[in-house]
Amino acid sequence: MFNLFRPLEHRDRVQLLCWLTWAMMTNYHRSGAWPGIQYREQAIRRWLAAHEKSASWLETAQLSWIAAQLAHGNGSILETEAGRLELQLVTAIGIIDYERPVMRALYLQCDEKVAARGWTSGGSSA
Repeated sequence: MFNLFRPLEHRDRVQLLCWLTWAMMTNYHRSGAWPGIQYREQAIRRWLAAHEKSASWLETAQLSWIAAQLAHGNGSILETEAGRLELQLVTAIGIIDYERPVMRALYLQCDEKVAARGWTSGGSSA
């Protein structure tokens, strides 16, 4: 099948992972329950479509799994004043600013996880 969208690059993966992790943390903060795989799959598809990118099912599954790990490890961020402020800002404007301190810390964790996977352009592992 021919795909019109370009495959993910390193920066795309980091931003998708950070966005998905944040979405999961936000969902947990609001509902008290961690979102399941269907939520993550739908969120990934929305992000890919919005950014006109493509990824294999394996790559999206791996990103989803990593996001779940990061979300569980960082869930307490939203219990802090800085985390709640960040949640309000992201909710109000709908954009994640990776230069703000809370998001920068999460972004760096995501970057580390993506780099450790050794993905090349197009989603395959090196």
